[in-house]
Amino acid sequence: MGFVLAKKHRAPTPRPLFNQPGIKQSQHIVLVEGEKPQKH
Repeated sequence: MGFVLAKKHRAPTPRPLFNQPGIKQSQHIVLVEGEKPQKH
């Protein structure tokens, strides 16, 4: 019988900041934590 290996896609460490030119020009920025997986 065959089997399938599940690949997990994870964010790189350290996580990159996107739109850095926009961040630089902004007067205010808000950093928020991402969603956490639900425990069943």
